Amino acid sequence: MQKTEIDLYYTTLDLEPEYRDFFGKAVKGIQEELKRIGIDQEIQVERVGDDLLDRGKSVALISWLNFMFTKYPFCRTKFVLACDEKHPLAKNARSKQSNAKCGATIRQGTISLIYKFGHRHAVWHEILHLLGADDCYDDRDPGPTCDREKCVMQWEPTEENCGSDLVLCETNIGLIKEHLGQLSFA
Repeated sequence: MQKTEIDLYYTTLDLEPEYRDFFGKAVKGIQEELKRIGIDQEIQVERVGDDLLDRGKSVALISWLNFMFTKYPFCRTKFVLACDEKHPLAKNARSKQSNAKCGATIRQGTISLIYKFGHRHAVWHEILHLLGADDCYDDRDPGPTCDREKCVMQWEPTEENCGSDLVLCETNIGLIKEHLGQLSFA
């Protein structure tokens, strides 16, 4: 089986510089964390400039992304947006997914929106959804509902709850490996 490189594009919308820097470091750190737990996946991380996301261009970009990700649900291209929790995109996501405390992943696992900062684990949690991971919590049990107490896919993925390194349950490691095997070069 040919190994597929993932293109992970990220950008920030109207964030203060310290949050932009924090977010960028968290996104760039995911590949090393995945390798440490046995998922050896090449991820090409690239920041998309804010100029692409001005009001006029963002409508075109989101329309294109919707088209691409509907046509290619196992697309190797992933996109991560970060914004303040008061941003209209964050408000819209929370209105559709009431349990989305820190972020939401949409479009069949191809676009993640992150709007609550302070912990790189929350950023990793949403990126792992892009790679096929499921939540380890439900509405009745904030979890983790898996066999790993410090699994990052829990309801509140903070360093206090998850430890300093990425911890992922065996179920989600399997789901990620399965998803990576289905990716196309689209």
